[in-house]
Amino acid sequence: MGQAKDAAMGSWLRDMREARGEPLRAVAASVGLDPATLSKIERGDRLATGEQTSELAEHFGIPAEELQARRIATDFLGRYGAHPGVPQALGLIRESLANRRRLPGEAFRDEE
Repeated sequence: MGQAKDAAMGSWLRDMREARGEPLRAVAASVGLDPATLSKIERGDRLATGEQTSELAEHFGIPAEELQARRIATDFLGRYGAHPGVPQALGLIRESLANRRRLPGEAFRDEE
């Protein structure tokens, strides 16, 4: 998952934690993670699950959607970041999202 570091979810989390002066162990305990797991997430060696991302967002007091977007970007770039078709794929995604209308009460389902 080396390219996931480019999307910076892990380093962004580490920077936020360090700016708040919180030890890794304290944050890990607060969100129910093993410190080694959080360390791997911060280094970009592991991608947080959707649930872990929501817990981290709550801990840091940021909207879950913001951190979920960083997780999705990290995952996408880790899988496809070096592929020459990425710019075109992003255009197609933008177009698809612009044309999509979510029904009232429709929930997003995160498939992991």
